[in-house]
Amino acid sequence: MIEVQLEGSEIFDLLKDGDKQLEKAIYFAKNRALQTARTEMLKSAAKTYDTTQKQIRERMNLKKSEGELEVKGSPIRLFKFKVTPTSPRQQIVVASVKRANKTLPRAFVQQMPNGTIGVFQRVGKKRYPIEQLYSVSAPQMAGEDSIIEKAVERASIVFDDRLEHEIERIGLWLALT
Repeated sequence: MIEVQLEGSEIFDLLKDGDKQLEKAIYFAKNRALQTARTEMLKSAAKTYDTTQKQIRERMNLKKSEGELEVKGSPIRLFKFKVTPTSPRQQIVVASVKRANKTLPRAFVQQMPNGTIGVFQRVGKKRYPIEQLYSVSAPQMAGEDSIIEKAVERASIVFDDRLEHEIERIGLWLALT
């Protein structure tokens, strides 16, 4: 059994020749921090809004090579949030987007000929045309200040821990070779 202990400056001395190794360590730590930020954003958004993490995750793109977490998308159909009734009925529609119920007296739930169920509202006094109601988009949900703040805070902690871990792992590997 081989036991090697390294202290702070010794790790960087070992890594002088291993610039590629240090780049790898930063890359791995950065990606873990991005994954943590995504997870934290999903959890916080699902707690704040009446939606599932899946609804937001589908609109997120994690670009590891560039170190980016991208959230794209247009407004989400209101029916994807908490809505009652969930099927077409002669009943007042109650919707909850940000964990607060709101009555929509002129809205109704309808199934369209293509099978899509949604919350609709009449545009004028006549029976037609009708329009589907939408709510916030995934970028608006994930971009809320409190959600971003939590995600960045957690990601920075994870980055520091993972970078330290990766450097120790590479330092030990270089010391053993």
